[in-house]
Order: sequence, then structure tokens, then C-alpha cells
Amino acid sequence: MTGFCSSTQSLFGAVSGTTLIVQFTGIHHVGIVVSDLERSLDWYRTVLEFELRARTIVPDTGLEFAYVSRDGIELELFMQLGSKPASADARGVFSSFHQQGIPHFALGVASVDAAYEWAVGKGLDVILAPQVNETMGVRYLFIADPDGTQIEFLERLI
Repeated sequence: MTGFCSSTQSLFGAVSGTTLIVQFTGIHHVGIVVSDLERSLDWYRTVLEFELRARTIVPDTGLEFAYVSRDGIELELFMQLGSKPASADARGVFSSFHQQGIPHFALGVASVDAAYEWAVGKGLDVILAPQVNETMGVRYLFIADPDGTQIEFLERLI
């Protein structure tokens, strides 16, 4: 037996007649390291209208985190004493792909145009204006949170 499934089974589905042991139901949450938890909580709550679900401090670690959620989407905001900001290269939408890790997360929206107007009206840091990817059948734009974490708003066209 290996971690999630037997040696004759695939984690992602049945292999030659075997039974799936682990079934994914979706992404539970995305973890984001922030420099100032109060500022980030204020931003995610007032700008993106997420609700605070839980908040805790891990004793003797310098780690504090909070869960926020909205529309079935959960984010875990971490503040670790001594954490360092992403490099300048990681701040550009396409240049961020030169570093390993998660360069952004995407939130589905009904209309990228409406999301763009909303973001501009709020004075948000729009780092990439609306774009179309016809191959993928999507329109998208990118904003950044106060620490520069990239958030994509994505509208499916097909």
C-alpha cells in the first residue's frame, strides 16, 4: 500500500479495472502568505467581500492565520514573522512564470468587463487589463492584493 492508493491503483482513477480510493471534490482552499494580516483581512473583506470564518495564532511560532470565504471559495491568509516578499520578477503576470510555485489564483466571474469596471472604480491595482484567449475560450484580467498576490478574474466564453 502506498500513501493514497494500492500499488495497482491510480490516485486519479481506476487503472485496468481497479477501484479509486481517493476522490477529489474540488480545491478546498488557497493559502496566501501576507505581510500584514490586519491589512489583508481588511482588503479581502471590504474589496472582495469575503467573510472571516476563523482566525488563530500558533503559539511560539510567529505564525498567525485566518480563513476567509465567499461563494464556496476559501482562502487561508498566513502571516509569518520574518517572511519575505516575492521578488520583483514575480510581480509581472507573465514574468511570474519564471519562478516555481503558484504565481496566481483565478476567480470565475460572469463578466470580465463588469469586473474590470468594478476594479477600476475601486481604484484597485489592475496589472493586466482584459485579454482574450480564444484557444482556451476565456477572457481574463489580473489584479493584485496589497502584497502583490496576483488574482485573475476569468470568464468562460465557451
